[in-house]
Amino acid sequence: MGFYLSEATCNVCGKDAGTVRYRLADNKWCCKKCYKRAELDSSFELMTISVDEVKEMIQKRRYNDGLRSSFVPSRKVGSYLAVDDKRRLWTALGSFGSYKGCRMLGFDDIKGVEIIEVSGPAEKRDANGLPTGGMNSFSANPMSSLGNILQKMVDSESEDAGPEIVCLALRVKVSLKSTRLCEYISVISAETSIKSSSYEKAYGEAIDIVKTLRELGSLPVDEEIKIIHESTKPEDEESKEEKEPEKPKVQSKDRPVVE
Repeated sequence: MGFYLSEATCNVCGKDAGTVRYRLADNKWCCKKCYKRAELDSSFELMTISVDEVKEMIQKRRYNDGLRSSFVPSRKVGSYLAVDDKRRLWTALGSFGSYKGCRMLGFDDIKGVEIIEVSGPAEKRDANGLPTGGMNSFSANPMSSLGNILQKMVDSESEDAGPEIVCLALRVKVSLKSTRLCEYISVISAETSIKSSSYEKAYGEAIDIVKTLRELGSLPVDEEIKIIHESTKPEDEESKEEKEPEKPKVQSKDRPVVE
């Protein structure tokens, strides 16, 4: 998206693109209205999407609105996935299980399913449970001798035990046959300890989502589940370690391996 003073025509609808517009592939323009009609967002690489693809998205969104109004779920997986077996449709639910803006997809659209997990060391916190280095921490107040003592105790214990590994994001990625775009189902979107019951429950639901989607798409249900692990380790730490570039790992156990 950009702000432009020069005039231009939207290559999607043929009207004035306005001052706030989006550049597509082949230096074509998309106005703000068409951008919203196609339900595009920052996750899309607009410079790789053609005008015809945007037009197709708008048509599918209109058709999708009709499907959504007649969608009757026959089963669900948590508050993440809903299935209409009668109409052979499924959808990734929005926040708190909402259907607003959800895309209706068919069983035959499913090409492949995998899990993506982003993990790394937890942020260091002070005796109050607040991130260290901020004005709210004990150590930030030089007048608080007790706070400094407590902070040193916390730092000493954390160094001995090593940094806690947390999950920052856990998503199910669904590859589709009809488009090069994918559907993502977010299961964890906030820092969660991998030792917590919340993580165990969410990970179990992610596995259930994969198995359910495989069943819908007539894919092998018992096949090993591909889990891509992405690390948030700082670059300066990675540079100290001489190792080959990481490759996506395939994990089939009940718990992912976090390095």
